[in-house]
Amino acid sequence: MLQYEAGRIWVQQIIRPRYARTRAQQAAAETQAAAQNAPSRAQIVQAAVPDSPFPRLKAGVSLLVYILISKFVDHLPLYRIMGQFARQGLKIPDSTMCQWVSVAADHLLPLYKVYEKQIFRATCLQMDETTLKILEDAKGKCHLGYLWAVFDPVNKRPFFFCQKGRDHRGPKELLQSFAGTLQCDGYSVYETLNKKLNTMQLLNCMAHIRNEYNKVLPASKTGKAIAYALHRWDNMSRYLTDGTLETDNNLVENIIRPAAIGRKNYLFAGSHQAAQRTAMLYTFFAACKHQGINPEAWLNDVLNRIHRFPINTIDQLLPQNWKPEDVKPKDCPLPIKRYQKILE
Repeated sequence: MLQYEAGRIWVQQIIRPRYARTRAQQAAAETQAAAQNAPSRAQIVQAAVPDSPFPRLKAGVSLLVYILISKFVDHLPLYRIMGQFARQGLKIPDSTMCQWVSVAADHLLPLYKVYEKQIFRATCLQMDETTLKILEDAKGKCHLGYLWAVFDPVNKRPFFFCQKGRDHRGPKELLQSFAGTLQCDGYSVYETLNKKLNTMQLLNCMAHIRNEYNKVLPASKTGKAIAYALHRWDNMSRYLTDGTLETDNNLVENIIRPAAIGRKNYLFAGSHQAAQRTAMLYTFFAACKHQGINPEAWLNDVLNRIHRFPINTIDQLLPQNWKPEDVKPKDCPLPIKRYQKILE
């Protein structure tokens, strides 16, 4: 029989013993320090603080991982996650929850920048975009931002970035270093990019083509799809020249679907910075999916290690290169009611 037990929230209590040297021990320590021309040592000594990626945060890595996975993989708004915690006796203010998400995500920014450089070294990319409302001020006004999706079909690597608008300036900045084939739909911005970037050529999507053009009305959906293809025939058939190119743009459209589900639930991003963090987390979790990796295990391991990882080898933490390190905190329970006072 299958049974279920709800997730458990517990407190890891860190005890740092403090000791005082005797007068004789302190005198010996000061004599030794003077002989070595070193600063005088204090009489009161305490165990060092354990290594932690978030030493000033009341949330541990495992809790931060649960929150990020719940929102960006399971598409739960933060207020629903807070409701889950409240049912277990832990009430977390919404401002605190937002701060935790921000701090945890910001630790991944260096890794995201490395991933961004790698994705645009590919010789073939697919690109599409979808809307994302972004809150402008405390009055509740939103502007329409755009979440752009990029996919490397050869290496199975997804990438998201966020822009305030849908014009060509944002994609152009990222595509400056790209040399190869960009597969996309018929949106005019991509044709503008093709004219401005000499190292790029367009490949359009064959999924839009239909038969019997002379038997349908030009204004019908089928008629428009066929007209779309005929006007871009050279770009449509370019996949015949290279076996690594895809016939359609469906792969990049597929990675957008989870973002659309999340957008329906949480409605908007709280700021442009929050929207960019959303794009970054969708990037990593989609990459874990294509690499067959448990995103919860990956994120838990990376957040525990990234603060002490050499920046010149940080790409080893990317999902496609990741090898886990077993890091498990000791279970030292503290009653939730006592911790609630600490939190408040």
